[in-house]
Amino acid sequence: MANSLETIPDHCYNSPPPEHNKKPKPQFTPERYKTIKNPLPRAPEEMAYRQTRDPCLDVAHRALVTMADVNQKSSLPPSEMQPVKQIAQDLTVHRNQKDILMFMKTLSEFVVYETKGIFFGALKDLIQLCHELNYLFLKTETRDPIEGPSLKPFAINDLCHFYEEEFHFSPGVLSCQPISKLTKLVSEFIRSDTSTMRGFVIHNDYDPFDGHVVPVFIIKYKGMNHLFIFDSRGHTVSNFPNETVVSRTLDELLEYFYEESEESKKISLYSYQIQRQFSEVGCATFSMLDLKNLYERHAGGFEHIVDFYRSQKEAYRPKSLNDRIASSVPIYELNVLPPEMMKATQSCSQICHYQDRPPTLNPELTPAFLRSLPAGETYKKVQDLMNLRRAVNDSIRVSPTADRTRNLYVEKKRFSDIVILICRHFVRSAKAQDQISAPKGEFPAFGDDKEVVAASKFHATV
Repeated sequence: MANSLETIPDHCYNSPPPEHNKKPKPQFTPERYKTIKNPLPRAPEEMAYRQTRDPCLDVAHRALVTMADVNQKSSLPPSEMQPVKQIAQDLTVHRNQKDILMFMKTLSEFVVYETKGIFFGALKDLIQLCHELNYLFLKTETRDPIEGPSLKPFAINDLCHFYEEEFHFSPGVLSCQPISKLTKLVSEFIRSDTSTMRGFVIHNDYDPFDGHVVPVFIIKYKGMNHLFIFDSRGHTVSNFPNETVVSRTLDELLEYFYEESEESKKISLYSYQIQRQFSEVGCATFSMLDLKNLYERHAGGFEHIVDFYRSQKEAYRPKSLNDRIASSVPIYELNVLPPEMMKATQSCSQICHYQDRPPTLNPELTPAFLRSLPAGETYKKVQDLMNLRRAVNDSIRVSPTADRTRNLYVEKKRFSDIVILICRHFVRSAKAQDQISAPKGEFPAFGDDKEVVAASKFHATV
């Protein structure tokens, strides 16, 4: 999709990776890279490569497939996870970065209720072997260390680049941006005659201790600009101002549009009310999933998000908040999502309620997104209620005490994103190492010495 706004430059990544050093980095064959970015088959024998990997990875693969199936319906005693924990320790002793990453990939595919602690333990071990990976992660103050770190803005932007390269998203349409630039970006979009949609993961650069990010999606429709905020923590808007809790992102926009202007006549704001995130960390994954689904919905020509909300019955129709929030622009509260955006909701009771009382859907314009199979083939997955039910059933896990279930869909996606980011780092650094160690004048991937230096600083894209 054409986009006239300037593509986000490298310096907007925030905290670029460290300078390249001469320590060799893992090399990835095309088969191994394909294995990492695509879904894994249920049987390790079906994988594209197996000759050079540690045999214990196959043991972990088979064990996790079985445990994931069992954990959908019943709890797993702690002793069941001990062999997998032992494999994690053995891989750390062997100090093979590629095998640790493949172990993390397997954990991300066949998640059980106790996976999180093992996954982030493996990540910690991998960072100890490769300290420069720290540039991807923001250490989050949390009572529970197994929650793991948040992603830095650079890492979120690198995921946007991954979508551009692997799924052919238009460059610059999705990006991570600081909240201090939000109103400028919105203003530019309103004035633009050619840009039709943009998606921003907004991080709070006013407060370095605030690791929460929020997705903002803005799209032109019939002469108006519609801006949606799908905060995974939801919002509370009360008749009593001291009880109102909205995202810092919405506050920034309300302050900007407090007084009437030419721009305020051309935009409407929407904010999703219901909390979907109940874990301490994971907002970046919610944000990227939301924006990816919204991009694919509109790039594919399926039902417009504005039409989706306009077609709802009274209970799910957007509700005006202008009687409780001072603003010169129309602002609406949303209390329902399309099925593809609902899959990440961590509360099983919310999903059951949604399935019992689904929104109005247009069967002729239901989104069907391209997805990959383990071998790399693509197919269209229809984002309807049946697919929602299948996805959630595959992701529901029972806690060890058997008194709680949780939808781990977003947890699987979060692990998968981290694996992709680390793999991309290794690919970049290995390419840069190849360029630096090559004889002068033999730089097939770059034109001159300046570009080699740029590659050594990881400014070249994969």
